[in-house]
Amino acid sequence: MRLAPLVYVILSSSMMAWAADPFVGSWKLDMEKSSTAKGKATEQRSTTYVAIPNGYQETAQIGSGPKGQWSLLLDGKEHEAPDMNIVKITGATSQLAKRVSGNVLEIAYRRDGKTVATNRTEVSVDGKVLTMTTNGTRVDGSKLHNVWVYVRE
Repeated sequence: MRLAPLVYVILSSSMMAWAADPFVGSWKLDMEKSSTAKGKATEQRSTTYVAIPNGYQETAQIGSGPKGQWSLLLDGKEHEAPDMNIVKITGATSQLAKRVSGNVLEIAYRRDGKTVATNRTEVSVDGKVLTMTTNGTRVDGSKLHNVWVYVRE
């Protein structure tokens, strides 16, 4: 009977670790592994995810510029696009986000009912690397392809 409390603690700890959200936390860009359609990343970036009901509150910073903050709702519904870089360069007016799996999010950025960019954000199985792959078309018609590789801080 003495084993019962120990088994309970082990099972509870395992379930809590399993239930931990892999996106939540702070991430810093690995500039050497990241790329854009124009070549290597040229400015440091950081992003932080905080869990909120049905999604995340994300705070991001490019270089020494001001921090941007927005909500990412994973309800599969179209929402007004936040004031962020991808929205500015594609002219998107709305976004639709969903969780594909425990470690993968997909976001479609839309303008006038058409998808102008997509983003796939994936956390590695070990939880140490977050990769954002974005494809789309800029307002000027040029192609957009970014691969941002972040490491957990």
